[in-house]
Amino acid sequence: MLNFYWKTFLQFTRKIHSHIGRRCQSTRLNETISNSASWSTLLMTAGFTCCFVSNLDDKVVTYTMVSGSSMQPCLNPIGSKCNDRVLIDRSPKRNYKKLKRGELVIYRTTRNPDEVNIKRLVALEGDTVTTLGYKNRSVLVPTGHCWVEGDNHRFSDDSNVVGPVPLGLISGRATHIIYPPSRWGSLCRRFPHSRVKLNPCEKDTVSHLPDVICGIS
Repeated sequence: MLNFYWKTFLQFTRKIHSHIGRRCQSTRLNETISNSASWSTLLMTAGFTCCFVSNLDDKVVTYTMVSGSSMQPCLNPIGSKCNDRVLIDRSPKRNYKKLKRGELVIYRTTRNPDEVNIKRLVALEGDTVTTLGYKNRSVLVPTGHCWVEGDNHRFSDDSNVVGPVPLGLISGRATHIIYPPSRWGSLCRRFPHSRVKLNPCEKDTVSHLPDVICGIS
């Protein structure tokens, strides 16, 4: 369609300037074609840039602002003047085996697919969790699922409310705080050692992790 419009424009230009000398007409035509090439290059560059940025955001890395108090004091600590922005690694979206207990993950909630939460990954499939207020005191995480919790669990809509979360809903993991500048730094993995019994088929990969610091609430 774009080529058709340019062809029509060039034909119209020739008719308007038919009385002008051949050299002048040739010059005008060359200028028009040159401008056409410039605009085409610009549009192609913009299109490729948009595709690249979109794929980067969806498949490699992005960032997001964290709202609420469910992850205090790790994120949005009391007294902070603005909400934390965190860097999100998208690699677990392509390979869930990269997920590690104790790190922070983002996922779409089971009750509202438009809502995205950030919580701590407490347990993976085959682990047994002693829950905090869930209908079952103890839960064996089923295959293809995980158990997520907010550090400030009294104000957290997490697995203690909805149960195990499908791994397919996880879209990334938070690795660093990038804003505000005063809080720049990597996010530490933590693990509630007293409440989780690891899958007996897996090696102990969490014994060296510090315990979860619960929110003040």
